[in-house]
Amino acid sequence: MAVSCSNALALIKSGASSWVTYYNRALDHRNDASTHWGLNQDHEAIEDILLALADIVTMGEQWGGWAPYSYEGPIWWYLENCVSGYTLTMDAMISVMLTATEDEYRYFIGVIDAFRVGLWNKPFNSEFYAALARGFAL
Repeated sequence: MAVSCSNALALIKSGASSWVTYYNRALDHRNDASTHWGLNQDHEAIEDILLALADIVTMGEQWGGWAPYSYEGPIWWYLENCVSGYTLTMDAMISVMLTATEDEYRYFIGVIDAFRVGLWNKPFNSEFYAALARGFAL
């Protein structure tokens, strides 16, 4: 499997589906070990601990091991290489607004109008807003 965002995500998804099973098995073995230890059944307690460790190791292997993602594995590799912050630009906002459904832009205008209503009885700084408007003058 090649190193790519889609392949890393596929490994993460397939591993996550069985991860919970091995996690719960490890917890069960831990509880069994505690019970056996309390009953002075040392060998059974050690066996339970070893079974819990085997389940924990299997949890890591569910993501296909680390290859081809070197030492970091597919989860860390995906987070470092495929997830980034979103930069909101005016162009992106306009593109979204031009493709919005009627329900979406009605909701948007409603929110803007609600903000406007919230400002109606507040003090208005005319100098600040006049300077702001002058910044748009040609």
